[in-house]
Amino acid sequence: MTTHDATRAVLREGPTVTTLLSRAAHRHGDAVAFIDKDGVLTYRETWRRVRAIAGMLRAHGVALGDRVAQLAPNSTNAWCVQAATYILGARFVGLQIMGSPESWSMVLEDAEPCVFVTDFDGAGELRGVAATSCKILSRADICAASSDEPLGEDTLPDLPESTIARMAYTGGTTGRPKGVLQSHRVLVTAAIFALGAVAFPRTPHFFIGAPLTHGAGTMVLPTLIRGGSIHIAETFDPDIFIDAIESGEVNATWVVPTMLYKFIDHPRTRRARIGALELVVYTGAPSSPTRIAEAVDLLGPVLQQLYGQTEAPQFLTSLRPEDHQHRARLASVGFPLPGVTVAVLSDDGSPVPPGQTGEICVRGQIVADGYWRRPEETKTAQAGCWLHTGDVGYEDETGCIYLVDRKNDLIITGGFNVYPREVEDALMSHPAVADAVVVGVHDPYWGEAIAAAVVLRADATVEADTLIAHVRTQRGKVYAPKSLRFLPAIPATAVGKPDRKAIRSVFANS
Repeated sequence: MTTHDATRAVLREGPTVTTLLSRAAHRHGDAVAFIDKDGVLTYRETWRRVRAIAGMLRAHGVALGDRVAQLAPNSTNAWCVQAATYILGARFVGLQIMGSPESWSMVLEDAEPCVFVTDFDGAGELRGVAATSCKILSRADICAASSDEPLGEDTLPDLPESTIARMAYTGGTTGRPKGVLQSHRVLVTAAIFALGAVAFPRTPHFFIGAPLTHGAGTMVLPTLIRGGSIHIAETFDPDIFIDAIESGEVNATWVVPTMLYKFIDHPRTRRARIGALELVVYTGAPSSPTRIAEAVDLLGPVLQQLYGQTEAPQFLTSLRPEDHQHRARLASVGFPLPGVTVAVLSDDGSPVPPGQTGEICVRGQIVADGYWRRPEETKTAQAGCWLHTGDVGYEDETGCIYLVDRKNDLIITGGFNVYPREVEDALMSHPAVADAVVVGVHDPYWGEAIAAAVVLRADATVEADTLIAHVRTQRGKVYAPKSLRFLPAIPATAVGKPDRKAIRSVFANS
């Protein structure tokens, strides 16, 4: 690299998460930044706490590139541990609190953290699968560190934006979870995209009841930049959320579709005073156009859908509130964001014409660096200088993107290709159905047979044969489930997505 090239590289170097947190603290000072069951923190207090926890982590040997794992419910302190890890140039590894000991063990074994922060009583049993030098810190340790003398801003490392800040593990629903390397560049880009793409209230007061280690966490940094507040709940409880709206404490939230359905189906929602609610961001899993239309009719023009994945977190396309007025677009994930290039490609890597299905592939600053210690899988995912999302979809003449399903979820039954979402959308268009998930199960005659797990609306009754006939009428004979089971709720993964593995076991054991 020539001297001129090196100068140009420095000139184009962007800010890090450290920079944005420091700016927000100095700008908004005594304004409220976080609220949880333990109390309230101002911006100044939050920044001080982050630097105090960073000092404790440094005292325990955490340095550039080290991994800090955490297993803890949503709280301000849990987020501060994330931020403290970022500003040290270390890599945060968040374990999903709704996961299983098996999934936690796989992540710890793969990540090899030097520090493991947890509230989980049985965490000591997990130590054997972490690095032998792993130090386990408790909630009490973090609380004690919060009042320690914080690291001075001038003592924080001067990090390039390429520094890896997170190792965000994939759900592992189709194999062992993979650690996605998200740099400061990716996290800052996500915040910038959010500020430009999300229809934030003038001063956002975000209710977060989904895991901070998942997509909901992407709302924190842009909210702090805007001078808003983050209201943290350990789980998404519609009653607590409605109380917060009615009291005027919150005006926005982030949900996965199942949480949105739970909210609009709650008996209080239709009579509650929820006029203060200005924004509901939903993402994380495919949604039902029928149910989204219900939400629009009930809540008004406050819904915004985002599409992304761990390898390109959350901000690839957006269906803005005004787009929800076009009912045909409720089956889509919206339009590509200005900072992202999106293409629909065939198996040979060539673009397909509008209306024809292919794999959704993307480029842009939002794309993560690859997978931790998995060079071959990184090479495959980034083949042809595109991030291959694994999602099948198509683009219409206006540039709107429609997802069909995950490539890996394709059901081949009797020689026909059926994507689960096509059957799910047909089922959920029936007035008795609240939620539905479709999987393929082994069948000696068909190869794979379509099996549907269905949750009914409150007080609704319908026969399985009636729903199967409804799908046959809506989509055709090939799409009709061969078996259908009624469940009280759809099994979910640790981040709220339908757990197709668990649903297959329901049919295998029945």
